[in-house]
Amino acid sequence: MGFDHSHYVPILKGKQGELNALINTNPKHLKKFTPFMEVPRIPLEYPEDKKVGPAKSIDQHVIDVGKSFAKALKDVPSFFLDGYYIELEDELQDGSSPIDALFGALRTTKLPFIPVVGLDRVEDYIDSVKGAVQKDKRGCCLRLWEPDLEQFQDSYTQGVVS
Repeated sequence: MGFDHSHYVPILKGKQGELNALINTNPKHLKKFTPFMEVPRIPLEYPEDKKVGPAKSIDQHVIDVGKSFAKALKDVPSFFLDGYYIELEDELQDGSSPIDALFGALRTTKLPFIPVVGLDRVEDYIDSVKGAVQKDKRGCCLRLWEPDLEQFQDSYTQGVVS
């Protein structure tokens, strides 16, 4: 995949309003951008007189996200998929990791996702991305945050000054 400075990469939180916007986007415009989709956190519920907690299981969340992404992204040539907000969730009931399960669900719908990884991701998440890269042959996206760049700047400065 290659694109130039005129290609737009919006970072989308994967919430319903953004998904509806993708659904309603004119198909001729879909080639001009590549969505960077963040898998949303499991929503919380606030029951009266009870402890705040997740509104649903991780199993149900993966199913729901897979379905909503499949509907919203069915006409998009490709998209980046970042599971940062679910990487620390417990395994699903079948023992699979949430991100592996989501990758599998999206493969079933033939969505051309490109997994996103960062320098701060847990080992299991990185292994899932490696597996997707090997299986899907679409590469991956490296997401860097400002502290990641500061770390490199500090290393570079120390090497130059020494």
